[in-house]
Amino acid sequence: MTGDLLPIDKVAKASGVASSALRYYERVGLIEEGSKIGGKRHYPRDVLNRLSMIRTCQTIGFSLTEIASLLHEAEESDGSWQEIAAERRNKIQREIEERQAWLRTLNSTLACACPQLVECPRVVGCPLLVTSDR
Repeated sequence: MTGDLLPIDKVAKASGVASSALRYYERVGLIEEGSKIGGKRHYPRDVLNRLSMIRTCQTIGFSLTEIASLLHEAEESDGSWQEIAAERRNKIQREIEERQAWLRTLNSTLACACPQLVECPRVVGCPLLVTSDR
C-alpha cells in the first residue's frame, strides 16, 4: 500500500507546495487528509493533479474559498463550475478594460509638454479618463 502513496515531503517537492500548505489544504477540504504511516502523512499520487489544478486556479486569481467551490462543483454537479469560471473570466476582462483606460490616460499625460501636471489641459477637468480629442 505504501508503494501507491507518496510521503508529504515528496508531494511538497513534486508540487512546489509547502508541507504546511498541504496540511492547511487538508484542514480546509481542498485535498483529502493524508494517511499517517510512521507518523508521517502520505498521499495518493493523484493528489499531484489536484495540487496542480489548485496552483493554476491561484495563478489566475481564484481565492482558496473559490477553488474549494470549483472543486466541489466539479465533483458534485453537472457543470456549474463552468459558471464560476466564466464569472472569473468576465471579471478579468473588466479589469483588463479598466487598466487599458488607465494606460490611455497615462499615455496622454506623458505626451504633454506641460511643466506641471496640474497645469495640463489634458488632465484638468477629466480625472477619470483623458481622451485623445482634448
